[in-house]
Amino acid sequence: MNVLLSVPVAGWAVGEVYAAVTGRENPYTPWGIMAYTVGGLHVSALEAAREFSTSLFRAITAEDKETRDRAVSTAIITAPKIPEMSVPYYTLVMDTLESASDLEFIDRAALRHIRQAFDASYHLPKNAHQLERKWYQKWQHAFGGGGVDYRIKKKLREEKKSKSGGRSRTRTRSR
Repeated sequence: MNVLLSVPVAGWAVGEVYAAVTGRENPYTPWGIMAYTVGGLHVSALEAAREFSTSLFRAITAEDKETRDRAVSTAIITAPKIPEMSVPYYTLVMDTLESASDLEFIDRAALRHIRQAFDASYHLPKNAHQLERKWYQKWQHAFGGGGVDYRIKKKLREEKKSKSGGRSRTRTRSR
């Protein structure tokens, strides 16, 4: 019985250290470990490929410009999901490049610049993918991923909200 109780407690403790080092959530909470979901890599890979190919087909066959633009935007967001699952170390390389360059979503940024080169009506905001990280946040992002960026953006939104007297425009994006 002692062993059964020590495993979740040790997992929680290791997860808290992980959370402190990487800036992400504790992945080893007892409730998170016991949660079961159907799926896995094969289901996610098929879903990502389906989502990308559907949006690409919609972009090609769209009748009006608004539908085409929305489909191209969806394709740009979903395209990096495929190599994340199939190319070894893709995510680690992207996180390291983003940390070194103070950019976020560097793979999407490249696709958006390509779109801007071919679509005269599409304009990417000047600092759309810029994100200033402190030296320790760069390390956290390189070794722990994008959880740090969420906290940085949340803090920037709160600062902007306090400067504007409680009003702020927030825009949500998924990775």
